[in-house]
Amino acid sequence: LAESATGDTDADGGGVESPVTPRERSRRSVRNFEIDRTISHSKLSGGGVKRLTVAVVVDDRRVVGPDGRESVEPRSQEELDRYTALVRDAVGFNAERGDSINVVNAAFAPAQPMPEPQPAPVWEQSWLWHAARLLLGAGALAAVVLGVLRPMLRSVRQAGAQVIASTAAPATGRLSAPAEQPAEPARLPAPQAAELPELSEQDPRRVMQVMRNWMSADA
Repeated sequence: LAESATGDTDADGGGVESPVTPRERSRRSVRNFEIDRTISHSKLSGGGVKRLTVAVVVDDRRVVGPDGRESVEPRSQEELDRYTALVRDAVGFNAERGDSINVVNAAFAPAQPMPEPQPAPVWEQSWLWHAARLLLGAGALAAVVLGVLRPMLRSVRQAGAQVIASTAAPATGRLSAPAEQPAEPARLPAPQAAELPELSEQDPRRVMQVMRNWMSADA
């Protein structure tokens, strides 16, 4: 926009025009129009019932006669209607959904008597297997005793008899010897029993003499 100003007046009363200074003005405006947004989250259920179809079969009524005999007779329509109303309430019947319920009467097959249980055979009873295990264990123990321990005891007895026979042989020879014997040479002191194995290698005569002295003292 251009603006003009009036000139100043001089002393003579004459008008003096002043130069016009143009001025510019500008305006800027920004207007935003926002669009509204609506966000919705929908979660579907896992499953739903679209329609129910129920069928029920009811057995005949059992009636006992005056003679005490039992007989069957079909159920009346009034009883079937009561059963139908009971089933409607139990399953949640909804006519708008298209549900249907049907209750009918039919004779069931008679129940057959259960046969008496038969006793199990002897070879299938638990006590027989328990006794067999005990007998097998006793037989194995007897086999170990007769086959292993008995020969070991026999060999120990035979070895003991041989040791006793070898120990008693010098004593028997001394008893059968003549009454008069030459004078024995001077003997050294008897060694200890622990030293006999070592002395038997070094001086076997001395060991024999010591054993004879022991056997003579025992006799």
